[in-house]
Amino acid sequence: MSIFFQKILISYLSKETNSYVTPQKSDFERIINVIQPGDVLLIEGKQRFSKAIKYLTQSNWSHSAMYIGNNTLVEADLKEGVRFIPLKEYMDYHTRICRPKNISSEDLKDLFRFISSKIGWQYDTKHVTDLLKIALNPRSNLRNIFRRLGSPDPKEVICSSLLADAFHSIDYPILPIRQERGDYHKINTTTITPSDFDLSPYFYIIKPTLEQFNYEDFFEPLKHDVTD
Repeated sequence: MSIFFQKILISYLSKETNSYVTPQKSDFERIINVIQPGDVLLIEGKQRFSKAIKYLTQSNWSHSAMYIGNNTLVEADLKEGVRFIPLKEYMDYHTRICRPKNISSEDLKDLFRFISSKIGWQYDTKHVTDLLKIALNPRSNLRNIFRRLGSPDPKEVICSSLLADAFHSIDYPILPIRQERGDYHKINTTTITPSDFDLSPYFYIIKPTLEQFNYEDFFEPLKHDVTD
């Protein structure tokens, strides 16, 4: 694919859709109080490309980023590549927090060191076109596409593979290890999607609204309306 066509495609796919309706806007203040360094923030994106990701993964989540503290995320953006971004950029989005269990302080430092070293890397646009081939032709040979999914250039990544590579760098799993003919194989990180962090047996799902939730108070306003 030519660089010119790549720019046109990325510009088109990066635009937000007018039809986007979030099922639940995140309570940003609660997120700030709950989120911890090392957490994965899943985002339901508003871009055209997000719709394809949600369709292919049958999930709300089309984007993922890692929280590294000080209200800062690291993400791989379709247009800007790997970058630091303020947490508040996603305050109007539907989000979910996924938390790895009991990572030591030393491993956490290594995790941040690894992912921060990728700042400036480019987004894998071949991965985008491969996914579009699948979306546009559901009967395509998925096995062959997934074997060569994405660019061979190691400095081109997608949002979820960036995070998966970071966790694998400290030997923290995303999904169970596959066993083939007696040998164990780590999951190919180019096939990891944002929804895999949601489905992973190795990450907690953190819901900020539960921190101050009391079921006895939930219907109290309605009771007053009925009696008044």
